[in-house]
Amino acid sequence: MPTILELEAQIAELQQLVAAQKAAGKKQAIEEIKAKMDEFGITPDDLQSRGKTSLLKAPKEKKTAAVKYRMGDNTWSGGKGPKPKWVKELLDKGGNINDYLVAKAEVMKKEDDSQSGSLF
Repeated sequence: MPTILELEAQIAELQQLVAAQKAAGKKQAIEEIKAKMDEFGITPDDLQSRGKTSLLKAPKEKKTAAVKYRMGDNTWSGGKGPKPKWVKELLDKGGNINDYLVAKAEVMKKEDDSQSGSLF
């Protein structure tokens, strides 16, 4: 039976073989990747970009919901999630949220006003 020192020497030798194999495999993989990049005209920037040619998915833009209800400076889109405090208080007092429904023309006017400050 081999001694502990002999086993440790074998382990060290095997670890060196593993490191050499990894280095050779890494070198080969890099060469293959470069060849594919050349073949398809891919640049390093293409790998980082978020454009249509990228394999990476672009983050989705967060959309804000249009205002559906307005009471003074308080607004609510009527969407998912908990109701705002002002809506809860209104309903608790027996009020009707539809009394604060924003007319479509008002929403369109607000959007136009917000875009009128732009030069483009």
